[in-house]
Amino acid sequence: MAKKKSGIKVPTKNELIKKYGNIIVSANNTKESGLWLPSTFFAFNYTTGGGIPFGKILEIVGEASSGKAIPLYGLVLTSNGWKKMGELNLGDEVMDPVSGNPIKITGIYPQGLQPIYKVTFRDGTSTECSEDHLWEVRFRSHSEWKHQVLTLKEILKRGYIKRDGGYKYSIPSTVPLNFHKRELPIHPYILGYILGDGSLNNKKINRIIFNIGVEDAESFQENITKFLKEGATLEDKGIRENPFGKAHRFILKGYGEEIKELCLNGKLSSDKFIPEDYMWSTSEDRKYLLAGLLDSDGTIGNIQKNRAKYSSRFRYSSHSEKLINQLVQLVRSLGGFITEPKKRKRERQFEGYEKRVSYEIKTGGRLPFNPFMLSRKRFQYEDKVSKASQHLEYRRAIVKIEYLGKRECQCIKVDSERGLFMLNDYIVTHNTLIAYNFAYACQQLGGHVIWVDAEQSWMNSWAKENGVDPEKVTLINDTRIEYIADAVADLAIYYRSQLTHNEPILLVIDSIAAMDCADNIDSKLIDGKAEMGGRAKALYKYFRVRSELFYRLGITQIYINQLRTALNVGFGKDSSVSTGGAALGFYASIRAAFYSGKTLTIKSKGKDRKVGKLVTIRLIKNKVAPPRPTISKCPVYFNPKFHEIGFDRCYSLEDVLVENDIIEKSSGGVYKYKGNVLARGEEKFQKLLEEDDDLRRKLLRAAEINTIGTTKKKIDKLNENYYPVEEDIEYESYYESYTEEEEVDEDEIS
Repeated sequence: MAKKKSGIKVPTKNELIKKYGNIIVSANNTKESGLWLPSTFFAFNYTTGGGIPFGKILEIVGEASSGKAIPLYGLVLTSNGWKKMGELNLGDEVMDPVSGNPIKITGIYPQGLQPIYKVTFRDGTSTECSEDHLWEVRFRSHSEWKHQVLTLKEILKRGYIKRDGGYKYSIPSTVPLNFHKRELPIHPYILGYILGDGSLNNKKINRIIFNIGVEDAESFQENITKFLKEGATLEDKGIRENPFGKAHRFILKGYGEEIKELCLNGKLSSDKFIPEDYMWSTSEDRKYLLAGLLDSDGTIGNIQKNRAKYSSRFRYSSHSEKLINQLVQLVRSLGGFITEPKKRKRERQFEGYEKRVSYEIKTGGRLPFNPFMLSRKRFQYEDKVSKASQHLEYRRAIVKIEYLGKRECQCIKVDSERGLFMLNDYIVTHNTLIAYNFAYACQQLGGHVIWVDAEQSWMNSWAKENGVDPEKVTLINDTRIEYIADAVADLAIYYRSQLTHNEPILLVIDSIAAMDCADNIDSKLIDGKAEMGGRAKALYKYFRVRSELFYRLGITQIYINQLRTALNVGFGKDSSVSTGGAALGFYASIRAAFYSGKTLTIKSKGKDRKVGKLVTIRLIKNKVAPPRPTISKCPVYFNPKFHEIGFDRCYSLEDVLVENDIIEKSSGGVYKYKGNVLARGEEKFQKLLEEDDDLRRKLLRAAEINTIGTTKKKIDKLNENYYPVEEDIEYESYYESYTEEEEVDEDEIS
């Protein structure tokens, strides 16, 4: 029979302290400043309980809506031509379809295997993308044309074919793209004419022969003469007979060496092509090139019997398949609409000549400008072009969407407000305001901001638009978690030693999705492979070794993350998960999910201008305040040209005030405060809240909603520095933690 224990010894308080040191303390002795970092968005402060407590973590999670997941083999238009998505690098220039200028890639993010769809358009072009890909589309609703940004998933759900068999959605064309200036040996207009009508199959390559219709001879001579280089000549040899009738013969001299340099000497009509530099030069150069091509071999619409003489359409025919495909690319790069080329067999019989059989490639299109310089053609096109161009912007209707299976994908972030860039065949695709909002508040309270720019998306101009002073922001430009961990610790200690009156320090990490462990980044660079779960492990270590230090220093933290759909989730359960594992969700005191909704527009100069989005904010987790309602359809403005950017600060404030019985609202829409009528109607009350500063402050105090002003008063009243920095402050190093847990071969290190 087992012997019973006689009992256990009860330790004394001194024994406990000696054994466990300072890890056990009385809760009553815990020092807290009671300070919260607020935003300027009042409803958000109310929902969270005051903003973010000093030393605590806010995780901002948004939908993974970069909208740019493209297969690695997909083509993207750069300033030097087409390049595969998987071959792009940070700093490469892609083309912005809004401005037409080159813009830099500021972020590259592997997306792994994604379901891919092939989207085909009315002009015969197509591209491949994920179901989350964003498209700016035009569609007709209740006899009105509307514009909206939709994911491919939404387009599929709504259906892209009308009941009558028509097409529901169209995407916009680009503006004329302005590539970098190239050194062109022959003026682009002259080269266009040479490629169209010039005879290059001549032993005397210094003599290029043109046969020009009698009615066009004068205009041709005038145009070519304007662009001749020094020493070159254009000789008029008079009228000659040919199988097509009478024509003026001209001989262009002085371009023999240039023709050889461009590898065009001896080329037959079926072998002609546009040299590479001419395809990727400025929009002005390419317009001249197109004018030369269309003046020579282009025709206006269908000028036949019983047809209109004038047209806004053009046609182009050539025996060279390469040339006509290049012309299609040229037109699209200049903002035009053009159909895919069609090849046809053509037989011709002229008196006194044998029957001629040839294969001709034909295409047709429209442009938002008059592309001709030859006076006759320019006159014929000019009458209708302005009217036709009004409807030219959206001509590429979506006609087919096919599922292709899963493909390895990547997305990019570009340095532009709308984040658009160009895919193959000149198809336009559609890249933290709340973090800027808190950064502004931090600076207003005399604090400092540390911003980890892992996505390389920080822009001083955008920060200033949000009221943030870049001089009071320290940037960390890295994506390696190990390096960031120690960098932010040292910076936090330094700035806290400089701020001795409890001023806030804000750490923003943008974003968790762009960070990874150093080993994974190195592995991806070498062989494209990375350890499964490597980032999650590194992030767990980061939070474990930094949380105590940041809390001790009162470092308020914002981590920007993405919501993604989890795999193998049972029916009826929430399938939304954030990237980077569970560590951030565990350590965060507040987790706020942001869901993007309808695009906001305002009328300006008779046009609908896109100014922002409606955003729904839902608290996933809140450990520092009672549960508060979701903020639905909050206006967020991002276009400074037409509206003050940021959150509508007074949005939903009315609901908060009414809910807490601060404001009495009658069924007739009368708003009263302490029995006094403030306004009649919701619109007037909202305007009153915006304009009457004294009333707004009074109501905010009554509702106990934290603001920058109330926080400043609290800081000023504190007599004690709650976040002192000792001369030799001790904290756990990330590297030390890393080496303790990993077996390290000392011989390898040495």
